[in-house]
Amino acid sequence: MRLGIVKSIRKTSNMLEYVKNNPYRILGVYANDPEKKWVENSLELFVSLKHDNTFVFPTDWPEALGPMYRTLKNVKDAAFILEDNDARTLEALFWVHSKGATSFLSNLGTNIDLEIGACPYEKAVNSALRALAKGDFHKALYQYKSVLSYKRPSSRVLVMFFGRVIKSYLRVNPNGNVFSFLYGIFGDEFRLEFQEAMKSCSPVEEYKTTIKNDHESTTTAPRNNQQTRPQSKHQTKPQKKISFDWKKFNENVIHPWKQFNGWTFLTIVLLIIVIYFLCQIL
Repeated sequence: MRLGIVKSIRKTSNMLEYVKNNPYRILGVYANDPEKKWVENSLELFVSLKHDNTFVFPTDWPEALGPMYRTLKNVKDAAFILEDNDARTLEALFWVHSKGATSFLSNLGTNIDLEIGACPYEKAVNSALRALAKGDFHKALYQYKSVLSYKRPSSRVLVMFFGRVIKSYLRVNPNGNVFSFLYGIFGDEFRLEFQEAMKSCSPVEEYKTTIKNDHESTTTAPRNNQQTRPQSKHQTKPQKKISFDWKKFNENVIHPWKQFNGWTFLTIVLLIIVIYFLCQIL
């Protein structure tokens, strides 16, 4: 049974990466430990890592989560993250809430709900982590819905949390309707937060860009055809302008001159003479 759980942990979704690389894990504490504990551990790690990288904590659980590699950089980054209240609350959603447990598997065992002294919020988080460890992404999200109901964090934390959910979902379902997926699980209570997360989440933007590019590529050929047609019409217009219609020229110019006889010429001359004398008299 234990071996089966370990295998399922290794096959789980991308959201388990937030557990494996959690700042609480790097600093060797539980998510519900006091701040003093992780501050002391971070200082101890800074000293230890200057000499070797063999320092371990009981909460590393390499048999379940893989080896824990610590460097001065990731320890510094973990301490920096936990200094921010909202970031600390977010990371607490992805790390074990328990006291006195000696193994990751016992924390996520079937009797976790019977743990004495654990509040509903802590039990709900541990249940969500257990579902993630088993690769049950949907069940984990339903557990997280209970977590957020027990202890609703700030809007910023919710947006960051849903951003992680969206990334994990789209990596597995790139063509899925993430809005309907989230709404189907979390309902209308967190609509504004996961709408905001969708706007700022890069995988969603990458997905939208991909769809847009595909759409433009399918419409490029028709648009090009539409652009070439007006050009062909424009090329025919100059040909009509420079063409010479001999028939119209003959009717309008040559034919009238043929009808111009001597009597008409004489009449015009006499008319000009009369006009000249009239102008002299006046």
